[in-house]
Amino acid sequence: MVAQIVTILATPLLTRLYSPEQFGVLAIFLAVVLIIGSIINARYELAIMLPESESEARHVVFLCLLIACIISVLIFILIIVIPRNWYEATPLIQLGNYLYFIPLVTMSIGFFNAFNYYSSRKENYALISYANISKSLSTISSQGAFSTVSFSNSGLIFGYCVGAIFSCFFFFKAGIKFELTSIDKLKSVAYKYRKFPQYSMWAILANSLSVNLLNLVIGSIYSLSTLGFYSLLQRVLGMPIAILGTSIGQVFYKEIVKEKKLTGKGDVIFVKTAINLVIISVLAFIPVYFFLPKLFGIVFGENWIIAGEYAQILVPLFALRFVTSALTLTNSAFEKQNISFYWQIILLLLSMTLVFFSYTFNVEFINFLKVYNAVISFHYIVLLLILFLVSKGKL
Repeated sequence: MVAQIVTILATPLLTRLYSPEQFGVLAIFLAVVLIIGSIINARYELAIMLPESESEARHVVFLCLLIACIISVLIFILIIVIPRNWYEATPLIQLGNYLYFIPLVTMSIGFFNAFNYYSSRKENYALISYANISKSLSTISSQGAFSTVSFSNSGLIFGYCVGAIFSCFFFFKAGIKFELTSIDKLKSVAYKYRKFPQYSMWAILANSLSVNLLNLVIGSIYSLSTLGFYSLLQRVLGMPIAILGTSIGQVFYKEIVKEKKLTGKGDVIFVKTAINLVIISVLAFIPVYFFLPKLFGIVFGENWIIAGEYAQILVPLFALRFVTSALTLTNSAFEKQNISFYWQIILLLLSMTLVFFSYTFNVEFINFLKVYNAVISFHYIVLLLILFLVSKGKL
């Protein structure tokens, strides 16, 4: 909560230091980074919680770090090899030399994921909290500082890079360890938990594409300023997920794994967590719904009122997304990654189909958001029902 409150308090300052177009460029950078970052460990980070043996868990951590390094190096090679003029027809041309920062940031995400889940396994939630706080403070302070220098157009991106790298150093400083006793042991854990790269990796990639590819497309078919408005509403409406959803998800995953080991099911903790998430969602979203445009204007500046109008449309979708964000780990706990994969593929197809029709028929962005909210909200309701059935062992 502290980590996210720092971001919340700093956002009104940043919206006055940077324009919607500059936030749009940051959204393009984040879209690429988060798409790659979603699979940077091949989803083996989720397997860190599962081994009974501490040694086996540390081998999984090492496997995660190794995969993150390999993928990041391959991305760096691709950036060097691909001719720059190939980017001219895509939003990536807006990033310029900051393309070279992508591999470093994605590798940092991979390291952070591995250490984060290992700390959760050890129930060292304080360390996770301190790492997130350090990430937020270093990101915000860097973004604020770089707004005053000659390369202020890149300040938002550079500040994000600083925060991503600094958060990993915090875990190293805390003495997080990993081990490798033999290559055979590493191969053994990679094979044992192979369902994560086989199913979960592609599912989370589809999910990341459905969210972040949408940002790239918005930047292409509408404008950078429209993307900037959209990225701010994502940050604001995503605050409940950022503040509580991720933390609740980590604890929920630990508890549902425990319940599964004891009873073979996980519906008790599922229902309890779902009820709590619905209550929090109602308290977080309903009171501000009618005042969002005015609130955006007061808090972030008059230039951002339109972002509040966009946010008002998407409140139902983000309320549902908050409820499901933690509960989706049910599939991982029950090793039902194939269900996640199929559901995410459908989500991606729905998102891209809506974008395609909006582009083809020249639909205004605000009308696109209304249709997108209705279709994707229904899709999340279906997901909740599926997750409940998985927790009861019926799927």
